[in-house]
Amino acid sequence: MSVASTSKDISFFMIKQNSTEDNLICAADLTPAHKVVKHHQSQSRTRRGRRRQKEGGLEKEIEEENEDGGNGGDKEEDTHPLLCSDPESDTPEESEDLLLNFDVGNWPIPVPDGLRTEIIRRGSENFQHLEGPFGAVQKPGENPKGHTRQLNSNWFYKQLPSGEKILRKWMVYSTEKKSLFCFCCKLFDNNDIQATTSSFITGFNSWWKLNPKVSDHESSEFHVNNFEKWKTLEAGLLKKKTIDAAHQDGMERERKKWRDILHRLLDITLFLSKQNLPFRGHREDIDSDNRGNFLELVNLLSHYDPVLKEHSIRLQQSLEAGMIPVSYLSPAVQNEFISLLGNAVKKEIISEIKKAKYFGILFDSTPDISHTEQMSQVIRYVKIENRKVEVKESFLGFIPLSGKKAHDITEDILQSLAKDGLDIKLCRSQGYDNATTMSGVHTGVQKRIKEQNPKAIVVPCANHSLNLCGVHAFGSVPVCVTFFGTLECVYNMFSCSTHRWQVLKETVGVTVKRLCDTRWSAHHDAVKPIFKNFKKLVDAVDKLCDASENLDTRGAAELLMKNICNFNFLCFLHLWYHILQEVNHAQKYLQIQGISLEKCVLELRTLKSFVEESREELVNKSLEYATTTCGEMNIDIESRNRKRVKKMMPGENAQDAGLTPQQELKRSMLECIDKFHVELEKRLTSMNDVYEQFAVVHSENLVRSNDETIITHIHQFTATHNDLEEDEMLPEVKRL
Repeated sequence: MSVASTSKDISFFMIKQNSTEDNLICAADLTPAHKVVKHHQSQSRTRRGRRRQKEGGLEKEIEEENEDGGNGGDKEEDTHPLLCSDPESDTPEESEDLLLNFDVGNWPIPVPDGLRTEIIRRGSENFQHLEGPFGAVQKPGENPKGHTRQLNSNWFYKQLPSGEKILRKWMVYSTEKKSLFCFCCKLFDNNDIQATTSSFITGFNSWWKLNPKVSDHESSEFHVNNFEKWKTLEAGLLKKKTIDAAHQDGMERERKKWRDILHRLLDITLFLSKQNLPFRGHREDIDSDNRGNFLELVNLLSHYDPVLKEHSIRLQQSLEAGMIPVSYLSPAVQNEFISLLGNAVKKEIISEIKKAKYFGILFDSTPDISHTEQMSQVIRYVKIENRKVEVKESFLGFIPLSGKKAHDITEDILQSLAKDGLDIKLCRSQGYDNATTMSGVHTGVQKRIKEQNPKAIVVPCANHSLNLCGVHAFGSVPVCVTFFGTLECVYNMFSCSTHRWQVLKETVGVTVKRLCDTRWSAHHDAVKPIFKNFKKLVDAVDKLCDASENLDTRGAAELLMKNICNFNFLCFLHLWYHILQEVNHAQKYLQIQGISLEKCVLELRTLKSFVEESREELVNKSLEYATTTCGEMNIDIESRNRKRVKKMMPGENAQDAGLTPQQELKRSMLECIDKFHVELEKRLTSMNDVYEQFAVVHSENLVRSNDETIITHIHQFTATHNDLEEDEMLPEVKRL
């Protein structure tokens, strides 16, 4: 067996454990029948190989099994139909107990020795299905009593002449084949001819012939011989006096050893995953001082745990002898553990989503470090448990994108939801960024999904929408672009040198921040320290203009001094400080966990009202602040920029009276505020549409609205969401 073992190899050492960890390992990629047959066929081949040895004790046999890894059977190709089952059919109920769910109708003929032994250990009672359900069979021909016949549980009991009833333990019923089988004949028959002719081996379901077929089979020599073999082996297993009892004990110890090792490795995987720590190191060879967290943690625990200590010693001895040992420590096994755990968590999340029934989707794409475009998938749903209501957002994974067009992204999203077993018809909301490809109202992803499910309303991200309002507002005014560019230059000038940064801290007492378009609140963090400490900042820049500084520092400081000691810069510094103060408050409020849509809309309306009502006041105070500061610091107010001449059309003689620098600056500030107001109003409209759809459950409407208004709101809601009847909603809303 190679070090890069697969889940099939892991399942050889496990049948059924009472812990979640074992179920995760066993449920890797095989169906229950596949795993059980594979396990016992491997054991059977191992025992037959041992019997062919002419000498050697138990210790030698177990040592050879360790060297072979118990995987000799992988060289043979299993052609039994049970081994070709679909891996996706493995459910948690099936993996809970592989053997007991292994239906008698699916037992291979002949039954492998290992599987036969394990079934007899369990007993026939676990496979009998005394209570059914029993399948009905149509009787051929005409019969006045009816054509349908069905098995009765009374046939599982034999009545003695004394009137006493005893259980026919040999009789077992297959719920899959809907037929009766003989437990012992199915297990011990090695005659291919008999296996194809005996109805109690192939399956008996002619219920109108139960009498005398059952008694005839029960008294047949073929059945009596197999029944004797069954009871003899059962008694030997109970007394541990079978021919291969020593081999059975050895294999049981071997299985226990590997189970114990895999349990510890799984716990290490859980610990590293929970702590979000990397598994691998740069060098993992035997001579490396640091082989990565996984291997180093195994090495650490081996000093205190006897199981891992013994495992490590055997690995070391095998490597010194020049052999490739079975370790289950390879990167392939680590990845398999992570994959199994991840799949188990994902199944649990999907189970919660299906239980909630309705859900919302959140998708966002970004390239990873390998420059592969991938999309994150998050599902939002309501979990109700023990009378506790919780709104959850669960991450399901990353989806590699097949293209960047709206059509390609839509197909990727629908395929991912279908793969997870989530019906797009049950989707009730969509959430994306504000890119046209995703949120376009004509051909965007949201529009294409709404064509398949009109109830999947689009809920834009309020925070991201507010970011875009600011980005578009300052980007449309050249003077404003220059202002934020100067702020970035302030950060760049001080941050590129430790000496400059130290001068800034000693003189100003605070540090400057850089800008970030994806988080508009970062603009507030950049403007605030400069507005609050402008004079100290000028002193810090002035110190760097000293002749003792090097040429680069002096040049950068003198250039920055001209840009910040500027009337335009001071005007926009005051203007944006007060606007961004309100924007920052709104963005922090929108990030409160559990905030409702009603409160989001109310906060954005408040911000919109502030911008609209304080428009003139903000501009006038900004001009006043800049004039006062320039007077105190002897800064020239008049702009010396080149005058731009308006291009005239042919034959035009009228001359533009023009604006003074202060008037032009005031116009630019008003334009910037108006642009911000327009963007805010436009993006607030889409949220208002969603708000109006659910106005029936808003607290303000529930408290203040009369019956007529509530009925109107209910009608608006059911116009899109027709899952509920208007007559049924009215009393429910009144109770709220």
